[in-house]
Amino acid sequence: MLKCELHSHSCLSDGIDTVEDMVRCAIEKKLDVIAVTDHDSLEGSLKALEFVERNGLDITVLPGYELSAKEGHFLIYGDERKLEVLDKGTSIREVDRNWLIVMAHPYQFYRSGVIRAKKYVEFVDAVEVFNSRTISGIFTKKAVSLAKNHGKGFVAGSDAHSCRAIGYGVTVVKSKNSVRSIIEAIRRGETEIVARRYPIRYMLEESIKK
Repeated sequence: MLKCELHSHSCLSDGIDTVEDMVRCAIEKKLDVIAVTDHDSLEGSLKALEFVERNGLDITVLPGYELSAKEGHFLIYGDERKLEVLDKGTSIREVDRNWLIVMAHPYQFYRSGVIRAKKYVEFVDAVEVFNSRTISGIFTKKAVSLAKNHGKGFVAGSDAHSCRAIGYGVTVVKSKNSVRSIIEAIRRGETEIVARRYPIRYMLEESIKK
């Protein structure tokens, strides 16, 4: 059973803390896996991998990024040697299905979530049914219903933009501790959600710091 942070952003995109600090915080919070999913870039993931390997840290890095697709935002994960960063505006229909594809915060139009989620859910492996920065529970209910009705895996994401936010949206994956095993377990829907909403006052504080 692995406690995974699958959605986080460093200062290399729109977060406020460094990759190194995000990784340290994930370890302090006793997480087993972290994905630094900066927007349309693998730089954060690659820096996290290098930092963990260089220092022999006890955490697994799941390489990934958040794609600003034509239809909305999607989280893309895979082996860093094969994972390719696609251009903004690429259609989700064109994404390599060998990668793990997760629909990020669906229906949340104000955050570039996929509005017509039912139309595009066939192109993903899982749905982010809980996002800790979601303001209204209506979006969470709709995301859960979407995943259930279409047989897709459930994941949560903190959508952390700071160290403090790490661990608010944890996906517990029933898997061995390897990138390949984690990806396949999520595809099979072998996950549980351990999550809580990130306080709005913290979001406001982060906005001020940016």
